[in-house]
Amino acid sequence: MATRELWSNNGTSTLLGAFNIGATSCSVQAGHGARFRSPAAGEIFRLTLRDSAGNIEICYCTQRTTDTFNVVVRGQEGTTERNWLSGDLIEGRFTRASYEGLAQKDAVETITANWIFNGNNSFTGTNTHAGIEAFNTPITFGSSAEVVTANSLQMNSNTGLYHMAAGNQFIFKGPGTGAAYDRLKITEANGIVGCDASGVDAAGGPKGPGKSNWHGVFSNGVEIPAQVVGGMGQTPYDKSGSRSLSTVYQNLTGYPIEVVVDVIVASGGGGGVVVDYRLGPTAGTMFRVGYGATASDDQDRPCSFIVPKDWYYEALGGNTIRSWVEFRHSA
Repeated sequence: MATRELWSNNGTSTLLGAFNIGATSCSVQAGHGARFRSPAAGEIFRLTLRDSAGNIEICYCTQRTTDTFNVVVRGQEGTTERNWLSGDLIEGRFTRASYEGLAQKDAVETITANWIFNGNNSFTGTNTHAGIEAFNTPITFGSSAEVVTANSLQMNSNTGLYHMAAGNQFIFKGPGTGAAYDRLKITEANGIVGCDASGVDAAGGPKGPGKSNWHGVFSNGVEIPAQVVGGMGQTPYDKSGSRSLSTVYQNLTGYPIEVVVDVIVASGGGGGVVVDYRLGPTAGTMFRVGYGATASDDQDRPCSFIVPKDWYYEALGGNTIRSWVEFRHSA
């Protein structure tokens, strides 16, 4: 059956001529065609034929031209295709299938069309949204889980709000069903919660206001991986025993790192010693980001700096590394 049904008020007439078994078009009395709708592609209206003996046939019309119903699907909804005579009644009626096709307030319904919700909307129970849902005004989700499988979940108003009741959650899923495809949850209790590969809430995952361990930042709707944000999701690694002065290193972690270095600069017998902290996009193109010198007593000359991914860095000069720590996503 077509996806959209049309109705008309008091659409009734009689056949202009015979309408026999196998025919797919019929005509009504002159001028009566306007009492019925004109379906476009993907639309229908239902017709019921009835004779003086009480015989009935339900048909679906998908095209009308003036007083002629051009494309008629015969014998629908358990009725039998029959031969009809000129003058037999033909009406656009509501049928059982018409009523059963309507969404009911307290029933479990599957809605496959794209819907736009205006006004204040409340959703309770377990609701699966599988189309493109456009919400123009505030929406309230009830106390049960909301499963969001929509191609697009939109809020079309800058003042629109998502109201989440106690115990409720949004589950954003991957391409499949079941908990194993859970990818991200927004819960009333914990805010944003990431899920691991099996769909289990990831330990230490993102949390909402008042919680700890945010593991993700968004900018203009685009996620910035946590490893890109300084200090987030990174671990300090002590590199004091594996780093040397005046040696160039490259950041190959795939993300920016922070380097914290403390170099002892000795007096050098009064001659003075310096340390130059440098980084650059190539080993041959480096610039100073820190500097330390002494002309008398031994001195600590610490420095910290961010090294973009794939860039080069070094501590040039100095005498002894007191400490060298790098905040990295991996060792």
